[in-house]
Amino acid sequence: MDDISETGASTDSESPGSAVSAKSAQHVIVTESGKSSRAVLIGAPTEIGRAGTGIVIDDKKASRRHARLDPRSDGLYIVDLGSRNGTAVNGARI
Repeated sequence: MDDISETGASTDSESPGSAVSAKSAQHVIVTESGKSSRAVLIGAPTEIGRAGTGIVIDDKKASRRHARLDPRSDGLYIVDLGSRNGTAVNGARI
């Protein structure tokens, strides 16, 4: 799976997210192999995957619904949604 980078990102087990205010929106840098990095603003729980998600990535190692980013008042959390190949944050698997 490609890498998701965000300063202060935290990991969490599967738990329902809640809506957050624009004040707690976070910028996330998505880096796909062989492509330019892109910044994405996350202001609500957002899924990452190959298709039908808020952040679509072109990676055969990614699941259709791979992970979810949950912005919260104390930071940004990433939840692996049971992906086969796992999820990495700043190069470290969670």
